[in-house]
Amino acid sequence: MPIQNYILTLLGAYLLGSIPTGFLAAKAKGIDIRSVGSGNIGATNAMRVLGKPVGIAVLLLERKAGLAQFQTAVVQRPDVQEWIRRVNYYVDPEAEAAGFARMTSIIKIHLKNGTVLTGRADMAKGSPSNPMSFEEAADKFSECADFAQWPRAKAATIIEAVKSLERAPDMAQLATALTVQ
Repeated sequence: MPIQNYILTLLGAYLLGSIPTGFLAAKAKGIDIRSVGSGNIGATNAMRVLGKPVGIAVLLLERKAGLAQFQTAVVQRPDVQEWIRRVNYYVDPEAEAAGFARMTSIIKIHLKNGTVLTGRADMAKGSPSNPMSFEEAADKFSECADFAQWPRAKAATIIEAVKSLERAPDMAQLATALTVQ
């Protein structure tokens, strides 16, 4: 993976880390995450309290699982609430046997007519064996920047600075783009 992808991923992770998604997802369900479980607003406590059906339902309906898909308005929509009731999450023995190094995901969808649709992913997009392209990493960064309500021109400038980093004489353009004004 080129250095630019790592830098965009790092910047995106920084941006993501500043948003309390566990708190927001719990709030959308009417739960004060600070008063249940460990009291931590992080992902581990949120997953324990909210469960995986919330995430799976949103992913199936929106075909995307970004920050915007876990806002109160989305999670409380009647169609999302209906799908949350339909999701049955469990640990598949085959996926569990693959171990954390593989992070295998198996999905089975049971249709009313008895048909079962199945899908599988052995490595998540963005993992070392299934890396994102620069464009995919830039799109993720742009989505995070939009969510954080950064000016689009600023995000575009950062992406361009990262893209040209290997040809840049120094880090001045990127440092300037990252500076709060």
